[in-house]
Amino acid sequence: GGGDAAAAAPERGRFLAGAPPDASPSASSDDAGGDRALYAELLEEALERAPRAFSARLMVRALSVAASAHAGQVRRSGEPVVRHALETALVLAGQGLDDAVVAAGLLHDTLDDTMMTEDTLREMFPADVVDMVVGVSRMSLISQLHRDSAVLDSQGSDRFKAMLFAMADVRVVLIKLADRLHNMRTLEHLPAAKQRGMARETLHVFAPLANRLGIWNVKAELEDLCFKYLEPEQYEQLKSGVNNERNLGLLLQALDALNQRLDARGLKCRDLLGRPKHLYGIFGKMQAKGVGLDEIYDACALRVIVDSEEECYAVLEEVHAQWEPLSQKTKDYIASPKANGYQS
Repeated sequence: GGGDAAAAAPERGRFLAGAPPDASPSASSDDAGGDRALYAELLEEALERAPRAFSARLMVRALSVAASAHAGQVRRSGEPVVRHALETALVLAGQGLDDAVVAAGLLHDTLDDTMMTEDTLREMFPADVVDMVVGVSRMSLISQLHRDSAVLDSQGSDRFKAMLFAMADVRVVLIKLADRLHNMRTLEHLPAAKQRGMARETLHVFAPLANRLGIWNVKAELEDLCFKYLEPEQYEQLKSGVNNERNLGLLLQALDALNQRLDARGLKCRDLLGRPKHLYGIFGKMQAKGVGLDEIYDACALRVIVDSEEECYAVLEEVHAQWEPLSQKTKDYIASPKANGYQS
């Protein structure tokens, strides 16, 4: 789970269900004061970043127990391990997942990296939350075995992916994805060989999982982070070649222009949004087509969601009236759906 925790083992008997972390008899008062201050700081930050989720009593208790269990543990970055637990939970809260999932995100490393036991957790939390924590612990073990086996070829990765999808509770996969996303965001603190191993596994296993579950922003961020560690030179080259600030400006102008056209025609859309294509997506397209960056025409994309096929074609007319279409680049996936059933 935590990936890079380098820690002192906490003492038994430090797990308090509702109160801020406190010291066991063997801990010094300085340690206790530091633990309480860290807990207060993390809770304040959590309430600021995800006020709805962290005003629930379940979340306050989960953060307290995670802070007690991980007391004294520090990651290679120098940050407390409980910070990783909180960042994992905040990713889940940002995805709008329910309190039980966010609480399990806070506790996801307690069984693997602390003296906490499953029985103790079950005394303090609903069965649903603990079942997810146990599921993540199992998944982390499988992931570690997968990385250690050095079988990171596509066959080994496919077997691993199939194993993860066979897990009955998809929420466990969502927690593991949030855990991996934060570990990838802080990967610079690991040795180079571990960085590459983690990035390879993420690219072959976890990014496709995010894609399958439809969490495209997580998929895109994971892929870009993997790209950064697996192909650093090409990543930097592409990053300097793709002007995202300029692209963002163009997107905002395009969204405004299209919105005005659709309003004028009385077309109501469910959603209208734009995004710059992520670096790994551009790189993949360049590799597949054997072309340079100057021949990638969709570095930015607009997406319009409407209620019917008829409206879809009406919107397309407005798009073509606003911007001149490239006939060889226009694809009708409504008339000819993609192999996976996608239509647009």
